[in-house]
Amino acid sequence: METIKIKTTHFVDTEFNIPKYFKIGHHYQMILDDKIYLFVKSNMETSLLVYPEISIGQISYSASRWYDETIKQALIPITEQEFKDEYTKANVLLLNYLN
Repeated sequence: METIKIKTTHFVDTEFNIPKYFKIGHHYQMILDDKIYLFVKSNMETSLLVYPEISIGQISYSASRWYDETIKQALIPITEQEFKDEYTKANVLLLNYLN
């Protein structure tokens, strides 16, 4: 009898701890509650595709990526002040676009 190898993906629930303030690369995040988080990106490049951003996201959409980044040790805890500084920087850059 001939057999064929196939692949399947299993979805499992995983709980992990995450700091209230953290960054992954140049993207800063603050957990607001158990459902939403604040995302801040202030770094600019010459490309028009990279721009400052302040947004609110759903934790359910990002949690699996954060878990992977935690395992790779790419998710770095930061202080509240570091987050606020990055937020202010992004806010100023966005306000400059309006002028």
